[in-house]
Amino acid sequence: DPSRLLEVKDSLVAARNLKRVFQKDQGEFPTLESISEQLPDSLGLVSLISKVVSEQDGILDTASDKLGQIRRDLRTHHTRLKNRMDQMLKKPEVAKYLQESIITQRNGRYVLPLKAEARTNVPGIMHDQSTSGATIYVEPQVMVEANNKFRKLELDERDEIQRILAQLTAKVA
Repeated sequence: DPSRLLEVKDSLVAARNLKRVFQKDQGEFPTLESISEQLPDSLGLVSLISKVVSEQDGILDTASDKLGQIRRDLRTHHTRLKNRMDQMLKKPEVAKYLQESIITQRNGRYVLPLKAEARTNVPGIMHDQSTSGATIYVEPQVMVEANNKFRKLELDERDEIQRILAQLTAKVA
């Protein structure tokens, strides 16, 4: 967990600072000095954790080259996906069937909110329905492959983050 890794980092920094204080004041507090000498060295973990985990508990793009590339691809693909969906909203043959002129997500997929009675007018996969049943959320067929690619990138990001965290946790252990 990134927040736990930040706690480890903070503890190592505190231990390092405490050691320095007692090393600087040699002999003044011999008992505390001998205790502080037993504190563990950070062994490069402070800088390693800082390179991976942001102060807000997020994993930095720079944690690995692969993660950086995945996130760049995600941003690019997200922009393209949103632009294509925006274009669909403006098409008269789609716009007349919309419950609202917005793009939303259901189950991690970008969908259009259509009037329930227009179900057969916009080919695609129905992902959800409003509580009232007046709105259905349809992923247009022409967007399925783009949504698949975006979802794959999200899963790749999740897997790479898990790999990075496991590797860092092993080093801490």
